[in-house]
Amino acid sequence: MHYFLLTVLAVWGSISLGGDNYFTQVELAKLSGKNFVDSREYIEPFVIVQTATTATSSLADQKVRLKQYFQESLLPVRAHFSQAGAQAKRPEAIHIELPIVLTTGKEVSGIRSCNSEKCLQKLRDDEKLIVQKAEDRVEAFRKIVVDRLQAYLLKKEYRGYEERKSNVEHIKTMIGLLPSLKESYPKCVKFFSGDFWGTTVRETAPLESFLRMEVIRIWPERLSPVMRITEVFEFEGPKGTLFFELPIYTNHYFDSSIRMVELIAGSASSKPSIVMTDIMEIDELKKSGLIRFLYTGQMQQAIALYQQDELAKIK
Repeated sequence: MHYFLLTVLAVWGSISLGGDNYFTQVELAKLSGKNFVDSREYIEPFVIVQTATTATSSLADQKVRLKQYFQESLLPVRAHFSQAGAQAKRPEAIHIELPIVLTTGKEVSGIRSCNSEKCLQKLRDDEKLIVQKAEDRVEAFRKIVVDRLQAYLLKKEYRGYEERKSNVEHIKTMIGLLPSLKESYPKCVKFFSGDFWGTTVRETAPLESFLRMEVIRIWPERLSPVMRITEVFEFEGPKGTLFFELPIYTNHYFDSSIRMVELIAGSASSKPSIVMTDIMEIDELKKSGLIRFLYTGQMQQAIALYQQDELAKIK
């Protein structure tokens, strides 16, 4: 696999990351005196952006705040590993209303103009035809989103986009890009590398999981708002806690992606650290080498700034 290191930098000073140093081996000690440090890589066809910051509270308090951050956009549907007694609808009874931003302005126009040749929403080719033939295209699109979520929850069918039937292998590939993840969270790696997609999950199962739906705005001056529905899995490791976010449906830009937020215990005299990592397969950057050359750095910077804003909400 071709490897191309684009940039490695920090907000107020540079640090050296990359390769096997990614993720849990980030030089968190160098956070002293800085709000954030970030690193960015392009490993074809994936963009990896990672930002770290120092928490402002204890490990236990920060873990509560981190979970609250994820659950602010909680979707009241039973996930694969919902806690016992959780009040949520069964997957068979799902009814999801689209966010307002998708039912107005340019977004709703994009849905209504969707056809088999061109569709601004990310769908498989067979799904585009369903929208094209529907009398109410917005409602048809909503039902497709619900159907994707039900197929994932009931059958572990993890659908791709365009001509791609499934995204499972791409998730496995992305996990393999972070060598230190296996050392820090071996259950997580084994879980997503095979166990979750099969039937043997007892030994590698997460502590819990829950669903969320959010609208994210990355580079709002240039990019459309992104709606995504995800399942968030919580894992414990020897050095901290990992929240692994698996997108089930994303309506723009990302052919596949994962997000990880790790809370790493500090020393007895220091606060814990929070590390956010996004790995993304971005459709526009796969069109040509020229487009990658012109826009990869800008996209990386936009993601890094977005991560800083999100981490500021958590710390």
